Amino acid sequence: MTTATFRRQVGGVQGRQPRIPTVVDGIEFTSKTEAAFFGELVLLRKAGIITAIECHPFFDFQEKFTNARGIKRGRHRYTADFRVTYASGDVRVFEVKAAPHMIPQDFKLRRDATEALFGIAVWTVYTSNRRWIDVDTKKELVWS
Repeated sequence: MTTATFRRQVGGVQGRQPRIPTVVDGIEFTSKTEAAFFGELVLLRKAGIITAIECHPFFDFQEKFTNARGIKRGRHRYTADFRVTYASGDVRVFEVKAAPHMIPQDFKLRRDATEALFGIAVWTVYTSNRRWIDVDTKKELVWS
């Protein structure tokens, strides 16, 4: 697995950590944290716990439309970080964040709309002391 880190910072919004895009095995990730999670998934695939990793799957939860005033509105799309298929056939969608306090409100709205419309659960995780923590339960992520 090859890793390349770019020093170009993305974002710059006050109060947020800058993200440094990172490329692993030819796939560009928006942060080192997301790339690290991908590394964990690759290990789980080699161990046979998961069978497939899809990076950046997207879900369109609203198509383009024209409102009653004749104004065109664009589609709304939620792009997750990963969709993972387990050996059992179960599928999980993951979103990787740097820290639980850094989750913006617009992400929560897009995630909730996607979960409601597609009937899926999005597992939001962050890293703490080299462990992946589930934001909703505040417990270490269990891979089985």
